[in-house]
Amino acid sequence: MTISRPVEIGDTQSMRIIPLGLLCCLFLIGAALAEENNLRKLMQLYDKGTLADQKYVADELTLIELGMAYANAELSNHNRTPLYCTPVHLSLNGQQLVDILKQQLEITPAAGALPTAAVLLQALKRVFPCHN
Repeated sequence: MTISRPVEIGDTQSMRIIPLGLLCCLFLIGAALAEENNLRKLMQLYDKGTLADQKYVADELTLIELGMAYANAELSNHNRTPLYCTPVHLSLNGQQLVDILKQQLEITPAAGALPTAAVLLQALKRVFPCHN
């Protein structure tokens, strides 16, 4: 039986692990949702669904991007290159994320069979590249 030590205030190693663990959970939740509804299915729901369906899709995309934004903040806080680089004062909304994903599907139609979070990350990297 292994006994783990409690997290102490000022324990920077443990404090770094906790946010990364939370970020991984957000990505896994998004990935699980995306596996169930790959990008093509999600976009069909958005295009052919009700206003409530469109809001659901936009909200899901916003939550997935929020997880990625937290990952970006964590990377930036440790002087590492972010996954993608949005302008400082830009806060992406669900409709913008839908538009970015539709554009990505036009460029790479095969991406429709992939998990939504994976395609969204690639699309955001394409639209908002980081220039070092």
